[in-house]
Amino acid sequence: MTGAAGSLAYAQARIGARWGARAADATWRRIEGTRGLAAVLGLAQSEPALASWVEGLTPATGPHAIEATLRRRWRERAEEVARWMPAAWQPALRWCSWLPDLALVEQLATGEPAPQWLDRADADDLEPLLALAVAARGALPTLPESAALRGWAAEWHRLAPPGAGRAEVEAVVGDLLRRHLDALASDGADTAELRGVLQAALVRAWRRTALRPAAAFCHLGLLALELLRLRGELMVRAALPRRAPAAGSAHARPMAEAAA
Repeated sequence: MTGAAGSLAYAQARIGARWGARAADATWRRIEGTRGLAAVLGLAQSEPALASWVEGLTPATGPHAIEATLRRRWRERAEEVARWMPAAWQPALRWCSWLPDLALVEQLATGEPAPQWLDRADADDLEPLLALAVAARGALPTLPESAALRGWAAEWHRLAPPGAGRAEVEAVVGDLLRRHLDALASDGADTAELRGVLQAALVRAWRRTALRPAAAFCHLGLLALELLRLRGELMVRAALPRRAPAAGSAHARPMAEAAA
């Protein structure tokens, strides 16, 4: 494999291999058309790209345990990608592991009770981000973005190495995510369609930024979309087992919005 661990060349090789082994559209169609949590888990476990997401899940696993497990898997993937990259970029990539929890942080910052799936260890890990959210809420009360997102973004900017690489990540990946969030907030937004638009844009950006830090952040975005899609299929069957098979794709809320 080209390059040594902890280098841009190594990261590019690993990311390229992961993209080449992604689940095919035919696999997703089979998952979407399959009834029952056990059958969907079986399909995911037989697909190399999806198997690591569902490790430890069984047909008896309830929705709260699925939610907690998938969030842990996401943090593991973010940590893995960080280890592939040069040391200077690892803290900024690790910080991305908490992006799905921003809505949860907003909930906790306003004094609402924690969701059932959140265990004590995870809650302790969220304390630094919660402090940032509270600080951002007090310092910037008039801005429309969430306080948690502002706090997260400020810390990411501090962690990322200064220079052209950081500017490119903010300009390319940050802009794509902002446009996606704006589109999701519009009336009548089609989540599945917007997910496809974002995926295509991230793939194009990943190819343009090969061997530069932005490529790793594009890869994380693509992993997040894959996990969101799989989560939707699992959760709708775990929580509403009598729903139509394809309901998970269109109606599941993103992880970042799931705080109940």
